[in-house]
Parts: sequence; C-alpha cells; structure tokens
Amino acid sequence: QVDNGNYGWVDSAQVNNNDLTVSGWQATNQAVNMHYRYVIAVDQTTGKELGRTQVTSQQRDDVAKAYPQVANAAQSGYQATLTQMNWNNVNDVNDQLKVISRYSDKQSGEGQHVDYEAQQPIQLDKNNYASLDNFSIANNQLNVAG
Repeated sequence: QVDNGNYGWVDSAQVNNNDLTVSGWQATNQAVNMHYRYVIAVDQTTGKELGRTQVTSQQRDDVAKAYPQVANAAQSGYQATLTQMNWNNVNDVNDQLKVISRYSDKQSGEGQHVDYEAQQPIQLDKNNYASLDNFSIANNQLNVAG
C-alpha cells in the first residue's frame, strides 16, 4: 500500500529587512512526477500571497529515516530567502504569515501541485526598536543622537 500522506515542517523562519528566510522540508509520494519546488509566503488572515521563490531540494537524512516509505523523503529539504515580498498584501501588523511548501508539475509553480501548509505561524515583530544615545543643547542648538 502506498503512503499518500503529505508530511512537512518549517525548521526556521525569520523576517529581516523585509525578506523572509525559511528552511524546512516536505515529503510526499503525491509529488512523484512534480519536478518544481516553491516556497510561498501568505498572510494567514487574508490568504493573500506575499511572495514565492523556487527552491532546490536538499538532502534530509533525518526525514528519510522517519519516512522510509516516502519516495522523496531523502531530498525533501529546502532553504530559501523570499525577497521582493508584497507587504501591501498584509492586512494588519498583527497578522501572522503562513509558509507553504509546494511541489508542482509546472515551472511557474502553478498547474498540478501538492502543498504543505506549515502549522507554525510566523508572528511579525511589532516591537519598536530605538535608543536615545545623546541629547544636549549647545549654542542655542538642540543636538540629538540615537
């Protein structure tokens, strides 16, 4: 009997300078003839796509050991940086991002495809980082550094 499960995980995800760097894996026998892989970022609240990038499969011996019945488990890994994200599709700074790993039969990432939607949401960092290092008045001028 063929295992038609769709397994995956996001190992890490981080937004830095408006780019999303993500790594993880997706293993499924449903993608046997699908040779194109993508990582897609979506606003979890609105479902709108923020960006996507094509990825190359990476060796994942740990996944192959855990899922020996899945044909592509050994090459299930990915690592990607999504640049030029469409942040206008984020509804609110309180929204979370969702990462989707996709196998597709089309180079565009559309057509027949198998998606794994990560269950770990990425919370946008809403903190305001600043420091007032120096504040002084000299010669009737206000000097501020930070």
